[in-house]
Amino acid sequence: MITRCRRSLVSTAFAIAAFAAAGALHAQSSGAPLEADPDVYGVGNNNWTTVAALSFSGTSYIPVAPLSRAGVHNTVQHFYATVNIPSNVVIDSIGLNNYNDGTPGIMNVTLYRRTILGATVNLLSVDSTPHSSWVTDSNPTSAGIPTDPQLLMFDVTIGSSPNDQYFGYAEVRWHRVVSAAPGTPSFADVPTTHPYFQFIEALKASGITGGCGNGVNYCPDNPVTRGQMAVFLAKALGL
Repeated sequence: MITRCRRSLVSTAFAIAAFAAAGALHAQSSGAPLEADPDVYGVGNNNWTTVAALSFSGTSYIPVAPLSRAGVHNTVQHFYATVNIPSNVVIDSIGLNNYNDGTPGIMNVTLYRRTILGATVNLLSVDSTPHSSWVTDSNPTSAGIPTDPQLLMFDVTIGSSPNDQYFGYAEVRWHRVVSAAPGTPSFADVPTTHPYFQFIEALKASGITGGCGNGVNYCPDNPVTRGQMAVFLAKALGL
């Protein structure tokens, strides 16, 4: 860890005081919890997953801005961290909680997908806006980016500057969706025109149901016993 010896007392005091209010500022602006467990279920939930600054590679200055990271003066620096969210969800936005000196775009957060062939794909990128307090900059509209099982990672860039530029965390907002229906039905009694076709096929594809009888049919109009319900829930939740 590199410790910077020459610092302004004024900027130090401001940084410490502002960081203490960072969580409250973010909660007021987003109206949602800072972090969501990756195992959250339900398509109606808007989930936040945060990656703390100390989880990133790079240099930390804890005495000045607790639990944040900053760049070395007059040097462009990159900070990297993996992002743990479920596969097959939709990414709505990313954000960077930061404290800067008012220089437009002095910091940036980019979400990359690392493919199995070693290539990186830029999914979403957000620049910091000028502000002298802890604020989370994020893209204003939903990006609607589907994910897959490939690796996701954050790259936080701090531009060259003679002043201190801090970030406290990066975040990604996402929601679950029901899997797209296949072109052909898996069960003889649930054709593609059936109103519950997509949902029944999603249960079949995830291994939650194998149908009824010998598996040729699903029996969509049959009642569900408590025993069958236990099988559905245990498989769906991985209990």
